[in-house]
Amino acid sequence: MKTTICQTRLTLKHNRIQRTFFLLAAAILLAGTARAEDNTSTVISSVVSNNGGADFYVGNTGTNNNLTIRSGGVLTNVNYSYIGNASGASNNIATVTGTGSAWINSGLLYVGNGGANNSLTITNSGFVRNVNGIIGEGSGSSNNRVLVSDGGSVWSNTYNFYVGDYGAGNSLTISNGGVVVNVGGTVGYYSSSINNTVLVTGANSVWRNTDDLDFGLGGASNTLMITNGGAVYNVNGYLGFNSSSRNNSAVVSCCELFSGRIFG
Repeated sequence: MKTTICQTRLTLKHNRIQRTFFLLAAAILLAGTARAEDNTSTVISSVVSNNGGADFYVGNTGTNNNLTIRSGGVLTNVNYSYIGNASGASNNIATVTGTGSAWINSGLLYVGNGGANNSLTITNSGFVRNVNGIIGEGSGSSNNRVLVSDGGSVWSNTYNFYVGDYGAGNSLTISNGGVVVNVGGTVGYYSSSINNTVLVTGANSVWRNTDDLDFGLGGASNTLMITNGGAVYNVNGYLGFNSSSRNNSAVVSCCELFSGRIFG
């Protein structure tokens, strides 16, 4: 099933607040919870307001669902957003691409809450904002991926950011001028969170931590790679924080910048 949301305007009044929604025919994304289950495709190409105080799902319990925000489309949610929520919710994909295209969350954004092999791609000046960003939350949420690529593409976390909370084998790639911003950053939070990777590559590609970066807080064998002019900024950097966090590594190629103090 494919849902395209664009152009035609519908205005509703509720609790004395007027809201405008954009839709095509009977395909309407209203305030409330959006749930994709299996093999659904949603394309948002103009402003859509989803502010009903509920969560937004790209694959709640299902697989192979797609959300695409493009051509200046904006999706706004009040509460949490999930790409692959339950343990069986795998291979779900969200893409935010193009100047003016944005996914604005006032809660948390999970890429793989319980599910595996889910992905988020932010390209060509796309923009995503949330409170905490988490790639691989649950112990079964493995091999989830995020790509932030191209100048003007930003993932803005107003608080903390995690690559592998309990999950293993998750990855973040920042390339070709993409930017990820957060307060504290953690890769491999718990002991089960192993083999997570972060790659920052290409001129003007930046991972900016305004506080500390904990790389291998509890997990082992996590890897950070900074190459080809990529940059990582932080206050203090911890490479292997606890006794369980062994064999974590940072690979910095010639002349790239890793800012802040590093503690092993």
